[in-house]
Amino acid sequence: PVGTKMKPGCGGGDIYELTPGNVIVTNGTDISFVNSTFQHLGAYASAAAGGSQRVTWQGCTFRDVSAGAVMLGSLDTCAETNVSRWDANFSVADCTVINMPVEFTGASAVMLTYVDSSVVEHNLLANLSYSAISLGWGWGRTGCRRGRNQITANRVENPLRTLCCDG
Repeated sequence: PVGTKMKPGCGGGDIYELTPGNVIVTNGTDISFVNSTFQHLGAYASAAAGGSQRVTWQGCTFRDVSAGAVMLGSLDTCAETNVSRWDANFSVADCTVINMPVEFTGASAVMLTYVDSSVVEHNLLANLSYSAISLGWGWGRTGCRRGRNQITANRVENPLRTLCCDG
């Protein structure tokens, strides 16, 4: 439920709400972030949703961010049947994600909610307070007809540095 606090030790004082991004793509297509550095930021470093498609993060570095590196998709599109309005075809590849989340300790480093045909591959994810990658998550909603996602050959080192009940 939105606004419900998590118990201590499982995200600290985090609440069940999607954390916004600093760099946000909404209903964007064919956008690439290449060899970019995202650091010293609050919330998520970057986010894409609202029917965004073919958005790529290639060779980027993410560090010292309050939540995670990338938040992809949203939770309000589960019933959407028009494929052109889906969040789809995202790519996070060859990136370095280290030492996060700093404040929102229940945030996944790379978060994919209701997305389709997306790829997370060949990334280094290290020293994380919570889970490295979360895919298809939406607080128990089912039947969203999303799939064809690939999580491949990522290196995960030292996740779950903070005691958490569900990482």
